[in-house]
Amino acid sequence: MRAILAICAVLVLSGAGYMLIFATGERRVEADFTLISGPLRTLDPQRTSMLRDFRVIMCLFDPLTKVSPETGEPEPATAERWQVSDDGRTWTFHLREDARWSNGDPVRAGEFIVGWRRAMMPDFAAYYRKMFDYIEGAEAWFELRNEELAEYAARPAAQRSYEAADELWQRHLEAFEQMVGVHAPDDRTLIVELKRPVPYFLELTAFMTFAPLHEPSVTAAMTGPDARSGMLSMRGDWLNPGRLISNGPYKLVQHRPQRQLLLEANEYYWNRAAMNNNSIGIRILEGNAALRSYESGHYDWWPDVPTTHVIAGDLYRQMREGDRRDVHAYSQAATFYAVFNSAQPPPGGDNPFADERLRRAFAKTLDVEGIIDDIMRKDERRTYSLVPPGMVPGYDPPQDVAPRFDPEAARRIIDELGDEVPEVTILYRTEIGQRALAERVARDWREHLGARVTIEGVTHSVFVDRLKEGEFMFTFANWFGDYRDPTSWLNMYRSGDGNNHAKWSNPDYDQILEDAAQMTDPEARLSVLEDAERLLLREVPILPMFLWKSIELYDPSRVRHKPDDVWSRPRLEFVEVRRPQR
Repeated sequence: MRAILAICAVLVLSGAGYMLIFATGERRVEADFTLISGPLRTLDPQRTSMLRDFRVIMCLFDPLTKVSPETGEPEPATAERWQVSDDGRTWTFHLREDARWSNGDPVRAGEFIVGWRRAMMPDFAAYYRKMFDYIEGAEAWFELRNEELAEYAARPAAQRSYEAADELWQRHLEAFEQMVGVHAPDDRTLIVELKRPVPYFLELTAFMTFAPLHEPSVTAAMTGPDARSGMLSMRGDWLNPGRLISNGPYKLVQHRPQRQLLLEANEYYWNRAAMNNNSIGIRILEGNAALRSYESGHYDWWPDVPTTHVIAGDLYRQMREGDRRDVHAYSQAATFYAVFNSAQPPPGGDNPFADERLRRAFAKTLDVEGIIDDIMRKDERRTYSLVPPGMVPGYDPPQDVAPRFDPEAARRIIDELGDEVPEVTILYRTEIGQRALAERVARDWREHLGARVTIEGVTHSVFVDRLKEGEFMFTFANWFGDYRDPTSWLNMYRSGDGNNHAKWSNPDYDQILEDAAQMTDPEARLSVLEDAERLLLREVPILPMFLWKSIELYDPSRVRHKPDDVWSRPRLEFVEVRRPQR
């Protein structure tokens, strides 16, 4: 019986409602703050791009800086202070003396290098690897390891062995120290040398991909290098409760994948006295099951009400009519858009949307206004740009380039091509209620183009894998800005970027972004970035649809200090929950 209780959460009925009890070994823990999340992909700070993953990871890890929920400005976290050189290229961070890991070990400056280097390595294929290219030598080191790993893998089998792979790795470690501009002259000082000034660098250092890793844990979990490929890997159990050593406000106490998590306050956290709760309980639920659980009183917060689901539209209507005080709707620094697989097909392959003209024709028969009115039903604001208007000071994203709804013009494009309208498949996520959205787009394409359209629904995990591998023709996505600059959106569509789901590649676009990165005049730089966005929208690998409006459920009389965060960086350690006395 003890083994069963150790992995179960029990809902206990009391006079004032339900409370969520986590049974962990000999203890039974009533979580101070409970929430519902959609499925998680990983708790690895260097290997995800999913917002809901980052929400939990932000509880577990503290990077150098964090973003203030009140001002939106970077503020000290593990680094208590910093200096920047006059030319804006060299940053010196001083770690606070009381920064500790959840096992009591001091956080050392070299452990930031451990985490950052891992994100730079081709071995681990981090989604945000290119964020580190701002650092002197980072891109060159990645290319060196990538090329020499390819050469190693091409060797005859007799020339590949663990010893040969380890020799290659040791040589690359030495090259990293010589080439890459990150240095730890002592345990509390981290020096970062950039290729050029980056005005938003302190926001990058607040991003979870820049989190440190506990070096003894990483060393113990590292496997390889593999004799065949030469690559390093890590055992997944380093992320398990009892093994995951973190330096943020919380430590991981329980994790039943795709079921639930329990986080408890890290007793060694440097800002422990400012925390307003001692534990967070998270249950993985979606759709109607999530709504039922929330409305039964089991959970304090549901931040992932699926915007494309009928549930969201109904809740929004109830909020507008004054029937519910616990429904909260607000626009975020995020865009919802359609994605065409724009990859050039291999010889003998077939990808109709590799042709920009065909993408344009299909985009012109996508009735976004009708989708907003009939499917979304939350007064979403139509947008024709990827970068949300008004979110980045000084940047005016183009609204006159992306295709408008014009079925007659679309039909003319098809006639000029002289080919049959291709059969297409729309990929959508089943858990978040996108079926109605997919059916509406399919109807438009059948009606206006005579296209044969199939819709295919898949689960969250399958969807993420298919998107990453480019195994789709057309789908929907949304992107939340990671920092306050247009490049947070535009850099996604650089050739080969880990988040370039459209698999679109244009050397002119890459060059414009590179030119902008070299500029020091802020106004001129933003103007050049606007040119980049114009090119992206003109070639239609994506079609911006509307600005993302989040729907959340929580009772403001009970859940305190939870700001409506436009930039999706909640600081859950500050949330206070006041429950009725039982």
